[in-house]
Amino acid sequence: MPLYSFFPCRSDGTSVSFETSEVRDDAEAFIQAGLLLQQHTTAAYVAVWLGDRSVCSVPRDVASVQAALIRGRLRIGERSADGGA
Repeated sequence: MPLYSFFPCRSDGTSVSFETSEVRDDAEAFIQAGLLLQQHTTAAYVAVWLGDRSVCSVPRDVASVQAALIRGRLRIGERSADGGA
């Protein structure tokens, strides 16, 4: 499996740490980034890289909706309590 790099970033774009993880594909990396963002409370977003390719950036608002979907508290097509997706 490919080795992805995850960078929790502050709102100014700085990252003081990173994690690597072998995941199946970009979609799984997107999910992993959302989960990681929940652990890094000072991060505004997580930037995901595969080698020298930028895969995605997952902002905190997307991660909170993603977490609700994973926990089954929100279904596709519904709005969250804060008005998000």
